[in-house]
Amino acid sequence: MDSNSKVDNNGNLNQTKYTFCSVNICGLSARSKFCLEKYCYDRGIDVLAVQESFTSDPSNKSLLSMIAMEDSNENCNRGAMIFINNKKLNLVPIAELSQMSKNIDTAWGLITGPGVRLIVGSVYLKLGYQPSITEFISMLKRAKALC
Repeated sequence: MDSNSKVDNNGNLNQTKYTFCSVNICGLSARSKFCLEKYCYDRGIDVLAVQESFTSDPSNKSLLSMIAMEDSNENCNRGAMIFINNKKLNLVPIAELSQMSKNIDTAWGLITGPGVRLIVGSVYLKLGYQPSITEFISMLKRAKALC
């Protein structure tokens, strides 16, 4: 994915590429952690959004060469997380967006790095919770206003 393109002073187009991935993991375990680490390494994933990240073992909430940010709703349902490659990118949590709904698990962050500045979210919409789409759209509108 081309996350950003710039034209330098000589008129040349420079592109910075980052690889994004989103997955519903149905609970982080030692096994799923191992699989995610291998997948991210093999594919060069820079940003990984995880839904249903619930786990009873906090050590499962970290991946090699990546830092994690968890939803600020304390996993009221099943959880959401964002992992980033900390060798390339920086991540600042935006708790304000996650706190817009106590019934949707979301993790939102501002990602910065060479050639990139963007807001990324990992969202888990609970099945059967009718207002979830409306609440999610409100989050997107607020994220756009923060840009």
